[in-house]
Amino acid sequence: MIHRTVRPLRSALAALIGLGLMGSIAAVSPVQAADAPPVVIMKLGTAAQHDHQTEFLERYKAALEKDSKGRIQAQIFAAGVLGSIPRMIEDVQFGSIQGWMGTPSFLSGIDRRFEITELALFGDPHPYLDTILDPAFATPFLAMGSDKDCIRSRMRTRAKPGSCCASP
Repeated sequence: MIHRTVRPLRSALAALIGLGLMGSIAAVSPVQAADAPPVVIMKLGTAAQHDHQTEFLERYKAALEKDSKGRIQAQIFAAGVLGSIPRMIEDVQFGSIQGWMGTPSFLSGIDRRFEITELALFGDPHPYLDTILDPAFATPFLAMGSDKDCIRSRMRTRAKPGSCCASP
């Protein structure tokens, strides 16, 4: 008796899985009009999850998709889904992902001078925080990784200084 009830359930489950796979294939490869420009997928990674870094990336994604009129679709991969922090930074340099967000000291493998922003956090209230956000410091600091295919797009702060590294 059990065998007779299990077989129809298996068939129904297989049909649902097949429909789900077909739906996911259709979602991954949408058919576009011949005159429509191709949609560019921008992968953004971070090691954080549910904090100010992912909140920033969500806002960045919304602004990017709005300003590009849907031509650029950003995908956020939080919690280190794309790999460890050094691997995500390398992937930005190689161009396999288009952006990474984290504290600048993680970029010390590219240039040791990226560690300088950690000084802003010593002391209370953070005496050097205004210095690193000053354009006189921030402009040359943001250009430091450009010779190694890592362009820093902005400096921002909440609890710590943050950076967003993007491939050119």
